[in-house]
Amino acid sequence: MSFLVGDGEMAGRIRDFDWANHPFGPAEQWPQSLRSALGICLNSAFPTAIYWGPELRLLYNDAWSVIPGPRHPACLGARAEDVWSDIWHVIEPQFSHLIRTGEGLNVEDQMLPMQRYGYVEETYWSYNFTPIRGEDGAIHGVFNSGSESTSKVLQQRHSQFLLALYEVLRDSTDAEATMAAVCDALGPHFGASRVVLCEVEQGGTLQQSPVSAHWSADPEAAVPDHPSAELETIAHGLEGNAIVRHDDVAAITSEALRKQLERQGAGAFLAVPWVENRVLRHVLTLSLPDPRRWSDEDVSTVEKVLERTIGAIDRAKAAQRERVMAGEIDHRARNLLAVVSALARVNDAPDVDSFREKFLDRVMALSHTHTLLAGNRWTGLSLRRLLHELLAPYNYGAASRVSLEGPRILLEPEIAQYLGMVFHELATNAAKHGALRAKDGSLRIVWTLHDKQRLDIEWCEDGIGVEDGTPRFKGFGSMLLRRIIEQQLAGTISKTFAAGQLSCDISMPFKMVDTTRAEPPAPVGDPGPKRDAVRVLVVEDDPIIALDLSAALTELGYAVVSSARTVESALAFVEESEPQLVLLDLNLAGESSEPVGVALVERDVPFLQITGYEKDVRPDSVFANRPRIIKPYTMSELREQLDELSAPLRQS
Repeated sequence: MSFLVGDGEMAGRIRDFDWANHPFGPAEQWPQSLRSALGICLNSAFPTAIYWGPELRLLYNDAWSVIPGPRHPACLGARAEDVWSDIWHVIEPQFSHLIRTGEGLNVEDQMLPMQRYGYVEETYWSYNFTPIRGEDGAIHGVFNSGSESTSKVLQQRHSQFLLALYEVLRDSTDAEATMAAVCDALGPHFGASRVVLCEVEQGGTLQQSPVSAHWSADPEAAVPDHPSAELETIAHGLEGNAIVRHDDVAAITSEALRKQLERQGAGAFLAVPWVENRVLRHVLTLSLPDPRRWSDEDVSTVEKVLERTIGAIDRAKAAQRERVMAGEIDHRARNLLAVVSALARVNDAPDVDSFREKFLDRVMALSHTHTLLAGNRWTGLSLRRLLHELLAPYNYGAASRVSLEGPRILLEPEIAQYLGMVFHELATNAAKHGALRAKDGSLRIVWTLHDKQRLDIEWCEDGIGVEDGTPRFKGFGSMLLRRIIEQQLAGTISKTFAAGQLSCDISMPFKMVDTTRAEPPAPVGDPGPKRDAVRVLVVEDDPIIALDLSAALTELGYAVVSSARTVESALAFVEESEPQLVLLDLNLAGESSEPVGVALVERDVPFLQITGYEKDVRPDSVFANRPRIIKPYTMSELREQLDELSAPLRQS
C-alpha cells in the first residue's frame, strides 16, 4: 500500500474508502499499472485525475479536488458519466477516441459548460488525456491532468471587446448615440436580456433621462420604467458605492427586487455604479436570462466600459456645447449685424453729421447693455444697475440731479436689452431737449412691482421749460419706444407734459407675456401700401429688425398686415389676418418657429425664411428647400426673394 502513503486529503480519503464493496475491489488487489499511476497522481502538485476501468471511475489528487466543485468528495470512485453529466457530450467522444486508437489528447481552452452550482457556467480548460495500459498491454484507464483557463479566455475576450468598443467611442460626438452603441455592444457580448444605463438625480432616484439608454434582446420589449421597488433596492445596495451582483435571481433575499427581476425574466443581475466626487451619478445594469456566476473579469469589464462611456459622453457633451456655442455666437453676431443694418436704414436725420451721431449713439447703447449682460454671463441684470450704468455720464448720486427709487428687480437678458434701448432713447431726449439739458433740471425714476406680476416705471423730468400739452408720437425714437414697449414687452407707454415737467409712464408684465397686439402705424410721412398690394405678415422678435422690414415692405409696395414676435402670436395672426406672404424668423425668443411654418404650408401661404443661423435645416423639416436669406441681409436680396414669391400672387 506504499502508493497510498502521504498526508494529503485525497490519500487519506482513498485509504479510508470502502473499496471492498466497490467495483475496484480491495486496494491490495489493484493491478500494478493502477497503483503506479495513482502513486504519480497523488504526489503531483498539478491537478491530476485517473479514469479507470470500463466505466471510467474517478480517482484524483488534492489539486484536482476543487475542479468538480460541490461534487467533491462524492465523485471519488464514481463513474465519469455521472460526475460529468453536464459535459459528457463533449468529453465522451474524446475518451472513446483515445481508448479506440490509443492516441493521447491535448486541448487548449476547451469550452465546457459545467453546471456545478445549480446553473450552467461557461468554463474553459486546457487538459490532456493519456492512455494507461495494463499488464496485458490493453488500455484500462486514462491519465488526466490540466487546469482551468476560464480567466485567461475571458480576459482575452473582454480585451478584444473593449478594444473594438473603444474604437467606436473614440470618434463619438453624440451622447445618445454613444449610449446606444455601448448598450448594443454590451448586450450580445454578455448574452444579456436587458442592458440599461440610468442617471441618478440628486436625492438618489434612478431615472430614464436624455443620457440614459436601453437595449433588449427582444426587439418588441418595452423600455423599462424602473419600478420603485427595483430602484429603492438597487439604490440601497449602492449606498456604499458597492456593486450589486446576483448570480441567481431566485436566491435574492429581497422579495420586492426578486419578484421585479423575475417578472422581467432575469436569471442573473448586475448593477455597477459610477461615482463622481463621492456622489453616485450613473448606474449600468445588466440582466441575463439564466443564472450565471459573475466573474471578477466580468465586473471589471463592465466597470471599464462604464468609465470609458462616461468619458465619451462628457466629450460628446463638450463637443455639443462647443457646436451650440459656436452656432449661438454666429447667430448673435448675425443678429447684431442685422440690427445695426436696420438701425442704419431706418435712422432719421437731416444731414450726414446728425445721422452719424444718432447712429453711433444707438449702436453704443446696444453694445453697452450687451457688455453688462455678458459680464453677468447672460444670467440677467438688475434694473437699478442698468439705469445706473446708462445714466452714469450725468453723475447722479447724493447731490446729483438724477435719483433712482425702487426694489431690487432682476431682469431677464432679453427684457434688459429692450429696456436698455428704451432708457437710452429717453435719456438721449432728456439730455438734448429735457431736464438733463436744463441747468436746474432734475430726473427722478421710480419703479414699483405689483404682486410680482406687473412692473410700473415712472420717468419724471422737472425743469424742462416746455409748454403744457401732450405732443404726438413722431420720429424714429418715439416710434421705437412704442414698438418696444407695446409689441415686445406687451406693455403700455404714455407721456404727459405740464408746466416745466414731463412724465413718461411705462407699465408692463414683469414676466414676458405674449401679445397679439397689432403693429403701430407706419412711419410719419409714409404714403402707405398701394392698392391691391400683397398682404404680408412680419414674424420677427427683434423690434429694430421688425421695424426695418416693415418699412422696407411698405417702400416696395407691400401691405404689412401686422407683426408678431412669438410663435403663439404668429399663429394667431396667420389665423385672423390671412396674410398672402410671410417673412418668418426661424428662431423667436429662443423657440423654433417650425409650428408657424407648418401652419403656413397647410394653408398654402408662401413664406421667406429670415435667420441668423447659417447651418442647414433637417431634411424632414418644413423649412427644408424653401427660400431663405441670412442676416444681415441687403435690400436687394430681400427685394429679389419677395418679387419671386409674390409674382404668382400678383398674377392671380
